[in-house]
Amino acid sequence: MGAPVKNGEKTDGRNPDGTFAENNPGGPGRPRKGLTVADTLRAIAGDASDRKILQRFIAEAEAGEKWATELYLRYQFGNPIQTNINENRELKPVTGIVVDAPE
Repeated sequence: MGAPVKNGEKTDGRNPDGTFAENNPGGPGRPRKGLTVADTLRAIAGDASDRKILQRFIAEAEAGEKWATELYLRYQFGNPIQTNINENRELKPVTGIVVDAPE
């Protein structure tokens, strides 16, 4: 290890307060992420294969296959929003009910 740095001494292109100094060359930058699974599949399959798979998928949906139809709709419109069915109803008092009291 080198000698300790005194407080306030400039090191590695930084100002005494630790911020980067003017004309600092900087570093190599943020490292790149590796390829995703989707990137790898695109590189292997190519456009022709993608087209064949999508045509088959659309044909399955048009033929009435439930899984293909649901998947297609989710990609087109997103997942359905789940709400409480009573959430938006106004609560109104119940009127007109007559209950006979036991004797």
